[in-house]
Amino acid sequence: MITSFLNTRIENSIAILKSCSSINREVNSLHINGTYFNKLYFDNDIRESAQLKDVFDQLKQIKNPVLYWFEIDETKINANAVRQLYTEYLVKKTNRAISSYKKDFDINSRTLYVGKVKTGFWGRLITHLGYHKSSQTAGLQLYHWYKVQEGMPPLKLNYMVFEREMEDLISILELDLARELKPILGRY
Repeated sequence: MITSFLNTRIENSIAILKSCSSINREVNSLHINGTYFNKLYFDNDIRESAQLKDVFDQLKQIKNPVLYWFEIDETKINANAVRQLYTEYLVKKTNRAISSYKKDFDINSRTLYVGKVKTGFWGRLITHLGYHKSSQTAGLQLYHWYKVQEGMPPLKLNYMVFEREMEDLISILELDLARELKPILGRY
């Protein structure tokens, strides 16, 4: 009985993957510059800010699973420098939940982090920026250590939107993409 159930689940997953692989999917990008970093966003909803309202209105339209990754500009900062900034933030013993810190990382990586979300991509971005109302929701918490407003180069956030059927399978793609891109931070 269990074997039959699992075999059926595997066959269904393969069918979903085949169906989704035939779609010509585009990579969308956001440039996470100083506009995204403002202490006012702790008391005023970033989604309603004059500069970012249109961006968040578009992101709120995404209801499907999303695979995303943050890139650094290796011509302006390298993996070691980013890692040092993050380490200094960790030492401060902040009360905000942060992304995993793995012991080893690829010093040549230009990928800061790889992630996925089943729904609510806009909310995940707010957490990664560091403005989530709950300090217990883990994320990059960029505002608190990646000081774009103090001269750090902007980050590039790339993302791909998938079909609703990929909800349970998006984690597999996240793991595979992380193995390929070798992010500086995160659990992979």
